[in-house]
Amino acid sequence: MISTAPCSVKDILQCARDEATKMNHRYIGTKHILLGLLRDSAATDWLVQQGLVPDSIREAVEKLMPTHTDLRAMRGQLPITMRAQTLVDLASKEARQLDTEEANAQHVLLALLKDPNSASAKVLEPMGMTYDKLKSLVS
Repeated sequence: MISTAPCSVKDILQCARDEATKMNHRYIGTKHILLGLLRDSAATDWLVQQGLVPDSIREAVEKLMPTHTDLRAMRGQLPITMRAQTLVDLASKEARQLDTEEANAQHVLLALLKDPNSASAKVLEPMGMTYDKLKSLVS
C-alpha cells in the first residue's frame, strides 16, 4: 500500500494534461494518465519498492506515444478520451471497494491494470506488476 499521502485523481489528471501538452497531443488518454501517475512521489516511491523503475516505465510509454512535432498543442482544456474517463470512473469504483473515501494514485494504478489488454498493463505486466498482485498488496 502507498504509505504517504498520494495525489488525488484530480492532481494526476492535471499532471496527465501537462504530459499531453508537452507531447503536443490534443487529448488526454490513459497513457498520459500513467505518465501523470509517475509524477506522484508517493506512487513512484511505492513502485520502486515493488522493484519497478519509473524511468523504464516512462520510456516504454513514450515509445508507444511519440511526441508530435508538426502539431501545436491545444491551449486550455484538453478533452479526455472515453477510455481515460472510464479509467477515472473505475478508479473511483476501486476506491469504494477498498472503503476509501476518495480515489487516489493506487486506485488509478489498479484501474490502469484492470484491463490486461490495455497499453498500461502491457507496459507494467512484463515489469512484474499485475492487477491481481497490486490488488493483493493494497487490500
